[in-house]
Amino acid sequence: TSRLHDVALEIEPNCNPHSLRPFSDNESWNLLQGKVFQGEDCPEELLLVGKEIAHKCAGLPLAVVAISGLLQRMEKSKELWEKIAEGLSSEVMKDPEARCVEIIELSYKHLPDYLKACLLYLGVFLEDRDIPVSKLLRFWLAEGFIEMTEWKNLEDVAEAYLVDLINRSLVMITKRRSNGKAKACRLHYLIRDFCNSKSKGDSFFQLVTRSDKPYASFLSSDYGIGYDFHHHLEPVTYEAYRLSIFLKRNHFVESRPCGLGTRSLIFFASTDAEPRCPSDISFVCQNFKFLRVLDFECINIGVSFPGEIGLLVLLRYLAVSGYLNYIPQSIANLTKLETFVVKGFR
Repeated sequence: TSRLHDVALEIEPNCNPHSLRPFSDNESWNLLQGKVFQGEDCPEELLLVGKEIAHKCAGLPLAVVAISGLLQRMEKSKELWEKIAEGLSSEVMKDPEARCVEIIELSYKHLPDYLKACLLYLGVFLEDRDIPVSKLLRFWLAEGFIEMTEWKNLEDVAEAYLVDLINRSLVMITKRRSNGKAKACRLHYLIRDFCNSKSKGDSFFQLVTRSDKPYASFLSSDYGIGYDFHHHLEPVTYEAYRLSIFLKRNHFVESRPCGLGTRSLIFFASTDAEPRCPSDISFVCQNFKFLRVLDFECINIGVSFPGEIGLLVLLRYLAVSGYLNYIPQSIANLTKLETFVVKGFR
């Protein structure tokens, strides 16, 4: 399957790709009613406005599901539903993606503030990949998104936040544990695109990929043999509060980026191959002094743990990988550390 008609033709030029038809108004209404009322009938006073909202979803299942998640959480009053219907403009009716984005924007607008940051943060993960729930919740905790309550510990509150986003149809469960709880989740690509766009506009986080300067001009090799990065490269400096980096390992390490205002540095390797060559990450301790989150689970740091990491005294989340023989005593300097992950290689 593909969202792009041209991609299907590239794979099989002589085929006639099957395009899914939009929902009819009746199908949209049945889906909305089932989601909002959980099998119960819609009250008579909400029937007309409910069908109007379903009609304005333009036959797009994602739009119906997203608006249903919003309506399910709202008071079931005719006045509020009419405001929702009025908020769905008719100008974007002919553009399916614009219609979905408008409804996602509306759902986001009605989120409590503490859930807005949690939703946007899911955008730091890779597209079309499962998001490990345990890792996501630990990120939220380290970022300080979870509010303390008297009757629940922070881990349970974080899990409740995720369940709330799932119930609002903004996050999809992809794997479950034996107890039925979410083990992995994922965002629909339009919701992820919304999160990335919103985050960029609000300076919430910045995505860095191979298409960004200066990395677009780098060699495609994973190891960059024979390329003098330091001679050809101007210093790479970031001002973003959070960085989600999707690059080849050597491109990131050899460019030695800097972000003195950066609080979270999350790295994803653009190849799935296990990194054979160790990388020197000591520059991070000087160039990113105020990190709270450092996720280098995709980078091989070798056999020795860099003692300089003990200088990052604000760290709350730290993940590293390598052929490590020991953990230095300087790790005890990280008094704020909440999560420490060490992944070994064979």
